[in-house]
Amino acid sequence: MKPPKILSWIAARNQISHELALKLWRRAAGEAEGALGECTSPRYYQEAIDRFCILADQESGASGPLPALWLNQLNLLKANLGAFERLHELFWSGWLAPDKQVI
Repeated sequence: MKPPKILSWIAARNQISHELALKLWRRAAGEAEGALGECTSPRYYQEAIDRFCILADQESGASGPLPALWLNQLNLLKANLGAFERLHELFWSGWLAPDKQVI
């Protein structure tokens, strides 16, 4: 996967070299692919960006574990909301609704 255009901005913000940022991007992309089992979806791309930001923050030492914790909590919230939306769709499509008999 090609590195995102925002890579150089994140590298400059964290005061790391462009070469190190590319290494971190490859590592983050590999971890995201391993975690999701795919490498083409928007979910994969978001996971790779999140992991890259965490790795860049850790490498620069500028911030503690707070950004990683924040991203983790945000991802959990998105997952819970997505599950609720799917449950809601199933209910209203008739899969989970009680059978209605028409007389």
